Amino acid sequence: MDKEFFNQKLTWLRLWLTFALTVESACIAWFVSNCNKTVKFFLYADLLAVCGLFILAVIINHKIRKNIKVMRNFINE
Repeated sequence: MDKEFFNQKLTWLRLWLTFALTVESACIAWFVSNCNKTVKFFLYADLLAVCGLFILAVIINHKIRKNIKVMRNFINE
């Protein structure tokens, strides 16, 4: 594999991590501002979305760390 390939993959993963964290923070802000004003179904759906986005962020972060480790091996060779 090429070093440039891992660099591009790392850039895409960072983009998706930024997107996931932005949407997650928006869902948390919506929950805080609407916790007493809306139907419980929407609150539970929002909490489910926050949990799913958190798991997605952890998975993407793991992939980023793995790609950084591979790139370090390219640099050391």
